[in-house]
Order: sequence, then C-alpha cells, then structure tokens
Amino acid sequence: MTVPADQEKDQPGVRTPGLGTLPATWAKKYGAPLAQSEAPTIYVFRGSMDTFPDGNGVIVSFDKGSIDQEPRAVQISFIAGNKHPTTLAQAQAIAQGFFPTDTSSPSIIQSYDPHENDFKNSQCQALTYTSKTLAKLFPPQDFLDKQGGLAPAGSVTISFFPLYSRTDGTENNETASGGAAYPVDENQVSSILITLGTKTYC
Repeated sequence: MTVPADQEKDQPGVRTPGLGTLPATWAKKYGAPLAQSEAPTIYVFRGSMDTFPDGNGVIVSFDKGSIDQEPRAVQISFIAGNKHPTTLAQAQAIAQGFFPTDTSSPSIIQSYDPHENDFKNSQCQALTYTSKTLAKLFPPQDFLDKQGGLAPAGSVTISFFPLYSRTDGTENNETASGGAAYPVDENQVSSILITLGTKTYC
C-alpha cells in the first residue's frame, strides 16, 4: 500500500512525523503502510523492525485541517510490542516526540485508578497539553472534551493504557476471583492514544 505524495511541505512547528503532518511524512519514517490500513483516513505502520505482537505498532488517523485540504494526522496510537516493554516515562517521551515544538508542559487530568474488583470503573492515567500550532492547524470542532463539548483550541491528550496480559489469563495471575482484571505491571503501558482535545479514552 502507498500513501499520497506530499502536495506541500509540512507546516512550521510540527515534528516530522507527528500531529498535523501528512501521510507521506509518516511513510518516510516508518515505511509503507501495512495491509490493515484503511486509506485514506487510517494508516497502520510497523513501529519496530519486528512485527506485532512482538514488535511495536503505530496507527495514525488523518483528517483535513483548517489551513488547506490536505489530510493531516489528528490521532496517533502507539502499541508496545511484547518484546518492547514500555514504561510510563518512556511512553510519555514517545508521545511528546509527536507533538509540535511549542507544546506546553503537561497537566494531569486523570490519575491511574485500578478500581480493584470493579474493572469496568477503572481508569488510566491521562495528561493534557496545549499547542498554538495545533490550534492553527485544526478547526475548533476537532478539540472535544469528555462530555462532547468544545475543549480549548490546541489542547491534546495522552491516554496511557495499562499493560494487561494478551493471553486468555490462564497462565497469569492478573485475574481476580471476582473476574476483575489486573495489570501485569502498573509501571508499564500496553499502548498510548494521542487525541486532540481533553477527552480521555480509558
């Protein structure tokens, strides 16, 4: 699978590849998109030399920005492979590498809470940032809060998904007698989701 060639250069202030960049910029870094991609809105890339589930995966969603009709990255998911354990600190650094250069320091908008014996009400850690570059690149309606209303323009959030077993649980002890799942390691993540706005996803 191929991606459209660049029609113009990426905008000043964005990191390449990163939020606000074009599909071709991602292909230059990660190679041709994988077959699981759903062009032209979602592209899946190999994030390491080995393939998932051993290797990392990168999934990028694209939409038209407010400055032109070019598809620009609006959502990024990084999935840590089984052979690439990723700590919270490492995941945060990976995510920040996709942010524009003018991005602010983070604020915690949601703290990790495993909610023992009540897995459905557990929540992950989430951080939010702001960037004037993103506010210029995307229209106000692309920045949403948890209730579906408008969030501050330029806001961006990382949701850190805890590391749970990718097996049926029979070989591990992260499932309690009440059926509630527990992370394999609370200091590691299975994936991160980077989205515009302040809405959290776990």
